[in-house]
Amino acid sequence: MKNVFLFFIFLIPILGFGQWGTGTQQLDPNEFKGPKISWVKEIHDFGTIKKNFPVEIKFEFKNTGNSALLITNVDPSCGCTAADYTKTPVMPGQTGFVLATYDATDVGKFSKSITVTTNTNPAKTILKFQGTINQ
Repeated sequence: MKNVFLFFIFLIPILGFGQWGTGTQQLDPNEFKGPKISWVKEIHDFGTIKKNFPVEIKFEFKNTGNSALLITNVDPSCGCTAADYTKTPVMPGQTGFVLATYDATDVGKFSKSITVTTNTNPAKTILKFQGTINQ
């Protein structure tokens, strides 16, 4: 009898603790905290461009989060691309940009990218541009 009593004393807490953490909790999107980046576009096609005439594309974004958004790094995929970007904090509802200048020196098709790192989640966005260079 004593063994049955001890068995139940140990069994009841084990069964009770096994129920912890099984509830499903849904996050309300309105409760999101932090910056959120929304790009107008992430890919640009220049079409056909002339050799030795640099071209620019301005990738624009909006901070749709609820705290300041910071661009912490902008990394072009090659030395043929220069980049400029908004260096000040972008407050909620405000806009910013990443400007890419591509030096079109080689004839043929091209596809380039710029990796933008911010204080958002996810932190990295890869912006792409492409086209064809003619003489």
